[in-house]
Amino acid sequence: MQNIASIFVRFSQVQLEFDWNQTFAGPQRILAPGESYEWEFPNCPIPEDTWLGNHTFVFSFSLSWAEAAGNWSRENRLSLPPTYFLVEPSPQPGPGPLEALTAFLSSPLGISAFLLTMTLVVIVALTIMAPWRRKTLERVGSIVLSLIAFVILWYSSGKALQPWWVAAVVWFIEFSMIFIAVISIPLVWLHKKLWSESFGRAVDTARELSPGAIGLSCFMLSFAVCTLGFLLPFREVLVTLVPLLQPAAPLLPVSFTQSAFLNSYTGAILAIVLPGPAILFGLRKMREWNPRTGRTTLEILQVIFYASVILALCSWASGSALSGELLENYRIALVLFVLPGSLIAPLAICLQIAISSRRKE
Repeated sequence: MQNIASIFVRFSQVQLEFDWNQTFAGPQRILAPGESYEWEFPNCPIPEDTWLGNHTFVFSFSLSWAEAAGNWSRENRLSLPPTYFLVEPSPQPGPGPLEALTAFLSSPLGISAFLLTMTLVVIVALTIMAPWRRKTLERVGSIVLSLIAFVILWYSSGKALQPWWVAAVVWFIEFSMIFIAVISIPLVWLHKKLWSESFGRAVDTARELSPGAIGLSCFMLSFAVCTLGFLLPFREVLVTLVPLLQPAAPLLPVSFTQSAFLNSYTGAILAIVLPGPAILFGLRKMREWNPRTGRTTLEILQVIFYASVILALCSWASGSALSGELLENYRIALVLFVLPGSLIAPLAICLQIAISSRRKE
């Protein structure tokens, strides 16, 4: 305090009061004109049970000044505005290695790092356990490992998993990686089994002709053509697959049933039923010169069949199609063309092959 008046001033009953009901008293002081004095309270311990965070203290005093008669005036009680300060916890010694590891593993980042490590171990173990499918598993493993690398890079870029919903999403992705790695072997086995029982036997000229394999192959191809033709925008798909048709796009039907020709029995048979048998018959003829002809083409068609099944299930669940077609028309096309065509096509192909064999003899 500084006395800027021209008379003597007396400060008494000086108090420093904290908001946790603790008060400290300071000495009385008389200041001459122009004189200043600073009250110090060096020993102000904070009680152990005091809450952490914001606190206040108030500095108050009684003020009187010298009168001409030599007496002191009546004292006036004054207080300065509250002063705000922060009570922080006392520094604790750092945690030991075990405590630090436990704290890290219990955090979202530690849990994610543990799941990433387990995912990597599972994928490597599955790849080593199945050497006869190693080539396919390496492809699947490379995709999963790429996803793991993406998550690791995402962490290293400084992203923090403080919101728990972000951590939950990342954990779901990591569990999905483990699930994909675990089911990759049976999926590969099912894929190879379906190949050997359908396209593999249908176009194999070295083995005995199998009407069942031809029928299954024709059903897969016809189902894929019918599903993609009905449930996807017909014009957009056709222009995408055949870019040369881009100039003629306005002339093409928007959907399958908007074409008068495709909506007829003849057009539906030519568009849905015949492509499958034509592909199989053509590949069987080509394999008479090269036994490996068409393997890649048929694998692509098998993957397209998987995609068509997923598209059909999604459309069935949502109750609508991307093309705007009625699902009732799609079901009618499956019953009227796909199923009968899959039964008749094997007989026609077997008959044609038998006739060709007799002519050669």
